[in-house]
Parts: sequence; C-alpha cells; structure tokens
Amino acid sequence: MGKIIFLFFFLIYDLHFIQSTGEVIDFMIQQNLKDVKGKKINEGLILTDVINENNTTLVYVSTAENKEYADFYKNNQSKSSLINQSPNALSKTAVKYNIIVKWKYYFNNDKILELTVHPREWNK
Repeated sequence: MGKIIFLFFFLIYDLHFIQSTGEVIDFMIQQNLKDVKGKKINEGLILTDVINENNTTLVYVSTAENKEYADFYKNNQSKSSLINQSPNALSKTAVKYNIIVKWKYYFNNDKILELTVHPREWNK
C-alpha cells in the first residue's frame, strides 16, 4: 500500500570503467534519470530533481501534488518500505559502489519527509 516503487531502470550499463562513487552517481543521473525528472513516479508524486550530494549520496527530490498526497507520504512512507523493495537494481548498485540513497519529499516548498538508506542497510 502506497509503496513507492522506484523503477529507475538502474543500471543496465556496465560501470566497471568508472572509478569513484561520485562518478557512478553522476553516470546514473546522466544516463538513467534525466528523462524521469518532472514526471509522475507514483500516485500523487512528481520527481522534481535528482542530485549528487557530496559525491557520496544519490538524492531523489519529489513533490507531492496536493496536501492529501503529502499527508499520505508523510504518514505511510518509511525507510523499511524502501528497503523491503530490495534487492533491486538500485540497491545492488548502491551496495556495489557504496552509495547512500536519500529521498526528500516536499509539498509547497516545505520538506515533509526525508529518508536515507546506507549501503549496508539494503537487503542482499
């Protein structure tokens, strides 16, 4: 119920030629996420940005379409629900390249929720 399934199609590409965590994050953003920005990623939720934070963290920035959805995500989305969707392509890439993944949820420019998953926390 209300789980956000991040189907960001990670990573079909072989990243063996990339050396650093920051380079992997940049590659993921450039190759896979640029076409998703600005689109609805789940009921009532629009992906507004994807950021490489400090070359260690892949940050998804999403905006709720209205107060009802904002309240729903604030009250129902959890770190455990994200982790329970793994293993998946995102979690496998995060573990392999030591990437922290963060989700920030906004409504009316106010942050309503922030969730962070560290590489060691994903299901394997």
